[in-house]
Amino acid sequence: MNQDEIELIFIEHFRSIYPSTKPEIPSELEDLFQRQISEQENVCLTKVPKEAEIYEALKKIPNYKAPGPDGCNIKENSIIAHELLHHLKKLKGKKGQMAIKLDMEKTFDFIEWDFLFAIMKALGYSNKWINLVRECITMVTFLELINGSPRGFFHAERGLIQGDPISPFLFILCTEVLSRLIARSEAMGTIKGLKLGRNCPSISHLLFADDLIIFGIAEETVARNISRNLEKYQEWSGQRINKEKSSIYITVNEYELQKFLVGHKERSKAQALSKIVEVDLSTEKGRWLRIEIDGKYEHGTASQDRMGNKPSKHQYMALAPHKKKYLKTNTFWQVNAKVADSIFWKNLLKTRKLLEQGMCYQISNGTAVSAWTDPWTPSLENFRPNPLSHITVLSPSLKVSDFIIQESHYWNLTKMKLFFSHESIKEILKIPLPSTRLRDDCRIWIKNHNGKFSVKIAYHLAAKSINDIHVSISNMDNTAFEKIWKLKIHDRHKLLLWKLSWDILPTRGILKRFLSFMPTLLCPLCNEQEETLFHLFIECPISRILWRQSRWPLNLSSVVTNTIQEWITLILNPNQKLGLNPQDVHPFQIFAALIMDFTWWMRNETVHNQKVIPLQKAKELLIPHIRKI
Repeated sequence: MNQDEIELIFIEHFRSIYPSTKPEIPSELEDLFQRQISEQENVCLTKVPKEAEIYEALKKIPNYKAPGPDGCNIKENSIIAHELLHHLKKLKGKKGQMAIKLDMEKTFDFIEWDFLFAIMKALGYSNKWINLVRECITMVTFLELINGSPRGFFHAERGLIQGDPISPFLFILCTEVLSRLIARSEAMGTIKGLKLGRNCPSISHLLFADDLIIFGIAEETVARNISRNLEKYQEWSGQRINKEKSSIYITVNEYELQKFLVGHKERSKAQALSKIVEVDLSTEKGRWLRIEIDGKYEHGTASQDRMGNKPSKHQYMALAPHKKKYLKTNTFWQVNAKVADSIFWKNLLKTRKLLEQGMCYQISNGTAVSAWTDPWTPSLENFRPNPLSHITVLSPSLKVSDFIIQESHYWNLTKMKLFFSHESIKEILKIPLPSTRLRDDCRIWIKNHNGKFSVKIAYHLAAKSINDIHVSISNMDNTAFEKIWKLKIHDRHKLLLWKLSWDILPTRGILKRFLSFMPTLLCPLCNEQEETLFHLFIECPISRILWRQSRWPLNLSSVVTNTIQEWITLILNPNQKLGLNPQDVHPFQIFAALIMDFTWWMRNETVHNQKVIPLQKAKELLIPHIRKI
């Protein structure tokens, strides 16, 4: 094949992506929408901005951010998806449930322009605005660079431009059609969504960037209606479902055992539904949307906004199903985690300890706040007053309102002297009481000057507590960390030593701090003791044999080290601990880093790839590298 033929293959491939299929847009599409854009809004949209307005708008854009509101739906939908899939795993009963994960192929490239403009017209956008958008997206030409030379100039007939700031907004308008098709079918009863509980709203679908998850009862009629909606959307929009990356998951119950005829072949119910929606049945025990469905893990964690923004209405909506499911009788502060709860919810409850570091009641009338158990004195430790020494029983029924004179709405100093210490009374008197008692007592975040919760401040509080733990673990000073980065070893080995120094390499002993359930804590190499960093790299019989491959007289039993940090210090200063000659220091550091890296590799092969490396094989792999030192 010569160069011209190769160039032709590339050119024909890209040209095949962008020709329009000329879809017929039926009136049914307009029926899905009601006019949303008013005449006044259209005037504002098409009005040419003044230079000063452009300047002010640019000044308001924060660093590293695009204009307009932040997109939240993907993050919040992920939270809901984790909870729904956890619920699917726990479901029992006669009626099966299904979750269909669909991957859209070349998300932006296949969008038909006529389809987009029909949506905009149905929403009420003026022709002037639609034409402005048309000029932005239809004046696209492509020139392919093959080996640095321009070839194959052609015009696009469909698609949105990758990287164009307006493209994500236009794409969202297009996916809204699919969302409304499914929502309409659910309203008509032809698709039945999934509920987390009896009083929870039904959820039929969740949209992501280029993925879609549809939930429903595992019935043939539901599957066929889903399939029809997908066919309509693909025909109208030009988008295609990547069937290789899509799959269907069905809960295991008696449906798996039932047989019936599909295409003159006897199939299980699950296989039949898979055939109807034309995607493969999910049978592997792998992560599905990064979640282990059939196994024992869910790796969903509470999402964090490190920019310090207050929770949006989307974030509150994301937690609405959790509130209905888990907070039926207790508040968020009172409820206890249960074994059957999802990992996300368990982790969310763990944040209460962090929230308690800055959460305090702002007293208005004091009727809802316990004087002893609730936090309400911001300047005292734990935000709670100290009792007098002779008071041993703290009555939970005693309210803050009991220490407020109702007529004048001042603090009742006489009564406070009967219960609180002198220091506590002094701080309570500093708390201002509002002139009106109509407002309810409310929780505020005292770490922020405006009383509103800030994820940024909470993040720094969490980071500080983690750093305090690390400082208490590590006896290494800053010069030791500097020495690690100055070592003349491979950068990957430097990073490994640094992670070991901070005690953050994810061994089973480390992971148990964060995961409420671990199948085993034993070292994967020896299966004898808990896999801590010190055990894996120093105490484990397998790692000790690897250390003995040293050309230096290295007897681990005689080397006094109690923590992995002390061992790292030994590597940094081997001449002091081992009495090595100066010319042997650098070779030993290379050897030590190599052994630890090889040990970590063996461990990961066992844990993640289920490949146990025999000791003799490990030596054969390791010794050639040692000889090069």
